[in-house]
Amino acid sequence: MTAEPMRVVSGEVVVLMDESAARRLDGRIRRMAGSVRDQLETLYKLISEAKVGAAHSALGFASWTAYVADVFAAAPLHLEREQRRELVGYLDSEGMSGPGDQSDCRRRTQHRS
Repeated sequence: MTAEPMRVVSGEVVVLMDESAARRLDGRIRRMAGSVRDQLETLYKLISEAKVGAAHSALGFASWTAYVADVFAAAPLHLEREQRRELVGYLDSEGMSGPGDQSDCRRRTQHRS
């Protein structure tokens, strides 16, 4: 019987992967990373379509920024720093300073009540 290679990480004993397991995990990570990139690109296109079509007005929002703030408040994104910078840059180019700007959103929420 051969012992599996192990090491201690943060106080826990971790069994190290063999090459086959590492390749499977690597494949999953790469597919997921590609999926995340594709989803962000789709999100950018949908945001652009909503802005051009004035979806915020049709949905009763006082402004574009109120709409986008409401979207991101309802489903906050947990992104890595670089992805967040990219998204904030994109939203800025679309007329919003970033997902944290929710002042109009609060007013609309109070109005709805």
